[in-house]
Amino acid sequence: MPAWRPDPRWLREAVASALAQEGCAIELVLVDDGSPEPVADHLRDVADPRLRLVRIEHGGVSRARNVGIAAARGEFLRFIDADDVIPSRSTAALLAAVSASSGMTYGSTVMCDEALQPVRTLQCGLEGDVEVPCLLGQLDIMLPAILFERRVVAAAGPWNEALALCEDYDFVLRAAACTSVRAVDEVAIWYRRHGASTTRTADLATAEAAWRAVIDGFFARHPDLVGSSLQRRAEAVLLLDRARAYAHLGQTRKALSRLLSAARRSPLGAARTFAQVSLRAASARLKRR
Repeated sequence: MPAWRPDPRWLREAVASALAQEGCAIELVLVDDGSPEPVADHLRDVADPRLRLVRIEHGGVSRARNVGIAAARGEFLRFIDADDVIPSRSTAALLAAVSASSGMTYGSTVMCDEALQPVRTLQCGLEGDVEVPCLLGQLDIMLPAILFERRVVAAAGPWNEALALCEDYDFVLRAAACTSVRAVDEVAIWYRRHGASTTRTADLATAEAAWRAVIDGFFARHPDLVGSSLQRRAEAVLLLDRARAYAHLGQTRKALSRLLSAARRSPLGAARTFAQVSLRAASARLKRR
């Protein structure tokens, strides 16, 4: 669990939920990523020997997770956040689904508001070899909902500390290349969305550059697929997603620019997204009148 300037109440809730796991032996490695106020100050009343605090200089979430991996002693790893809650049986359920061939299991995610009230549930169900679906954005799961066998984490390699965004997408994509994946019909995480979330505050151009770096990394690992239809599809998925994001913010010119680029890679997908962008633009014009 990486933590940098966490909300004390949410942090205590997250720690309590992790330590409340049933049906399995766990440790919680909490990495204080150089918070100005030490995270330990918020947890003085937690006297559980399974909680291990590691404080480092601030270096970002990927560095904190790499430090956590090195400190962890378990055979299986989950990467959870300091503002979420995991159900008490979730880790045991994910662990029960692990097999000799499947070293990566995941459950569903309940997306919540700041008060942890459910908004919607993410359920995917994809299993087996999911590397390509993951590349194409079809593996609709959140990182804390996944359990990784340590051998898979080792094979995937360290978290990319150069990525300020999309670092979880990059890591899951590399991990998915190393093992078969199984889905579990169980809620694995209550995921809190709030105004300070990175996905809420990220600059669209920065996020686009990070996403593109992940795609480029995939094809660097698979040079035989450079120039293939898969590469065109992956780039189209990125461009169409950004087109929708810019349209949502009313930045129609940037949205159309991405659509035109996507059309050269996926004409049908671009046509569908163009209809969505046009409707949003028309709606925005009506609101301004």
